[in-house]
Amino acid sequence: MKKPVRVILLGAGRAGSFHSTTLRVSPAFEAVAVVDQDADRARTLAASLGCAWKTDPTEAFDTLDADAVIVATTTHTHTRFAQEALSRRYHVFCEKPLGELDDVRDCYRLARDADRALMVAFQRRFDPEFNALRTRIGEATPQLVKLTSRDSPIPSEAYLKTSGGIVKDCMVHDIDIANWVMGGSETHRVPVRVSAVGYAHHPDLKAWGEFEGVVVTMQYENGSLAVIDVSRTCNYGYDQRVEAFGSFGMLQLDNRRESAVIAHTGEGVVSAKPLYSFPQRYPDAYRLELEHFAAVVQGDAACRILESQVIATEHICEAIERAIETGASQPVTQEP
Repeated sequence: MKKPVRVILLGAGRAGSFHSTTLRVSPAFEAVAVVDQDADRARTLAASLGCAWKTDPTEAFDTLDADAVIVATTTHTHTRFAQEALSRRYHVFCEKPLGELDDVRDCYRLARDADRALMVAFQRRFDPEFNALRTRIGEATPQLVKLTSRDSPIPSEAYLKTSGGIVKDCMVHDIDIANWVMGGSETHRVPVRVSAVGYAHHPDLKAWGEFEGVVVTMQYENGSLAVIDVSRTCNYGYDQRVEAFGSFGMLQLDNRRESAVIAHTGEGVVSAKPLYSFPQRYPDAYRLELEHFAAVVQGDAACRILESQVIATEHICEAIERAIETGASQPVTQEP
């Protein structure tokens, strides 16, 4: 049996907290330390893992004996901490986004130079139900894919100020899944053109200058389409659905719900609400993606999240933001 991957968890906020669940239960990992600028938060999460805690990432990188770093800090710090860890020859698992395009390229260059793994977190690709849908499609290519992602609860103003916006923070997962599902016999397919419209009705989001929702159409070179609608608000739970239509028929992935019981009576049909939020919907995906990272670090698997896919997703996000700003469809930059 291989030794567990010794890991430093950087960030004790909401992302760090749900990754800590995997560190507690998975034999693939040994938690070395939790690092957060908030000492109380770092100390509390470290106590639950039975490991050390620190407040200074640089000190942690320079003094601790570990194999890998999980970067689960605020969005605008991802690039800096990933670069710092890679330059010290740590393997890195980083929450999305890794950074702007030049940042992404630089991080992957550092990973190659150090001969270390770099994996960006796109957890839905590891969700058992998304994988079942992708397996059913096989080498076929859908003609139309529809994805719905409606968030619950509404994020805080403090979070939104550093999130990078609804496209790069929220819709990026749906973009990745659309390209993955459209892949056919390939790993991924990249759209050539996008159109997009945003809206805001919620008074708080309007006051904060944030989009409440965005609807996007992505057109692929073969004529297939993906339609994505995302919302920061949803009063009935965490709404996550996919529909794929093509020569194979139609495949639908519905919400996970608070109960699987559906009541059929003379008064109608009643089912439970979708689960409350993403930690409840995706616990398996978060565990499986980190265990895949461990397998990559130990040389037992090739990373399923490729540099070319991360770069393509960044190009698509930029094209969508231009489409929202201009009101006109935009081409998507294609990189070899």
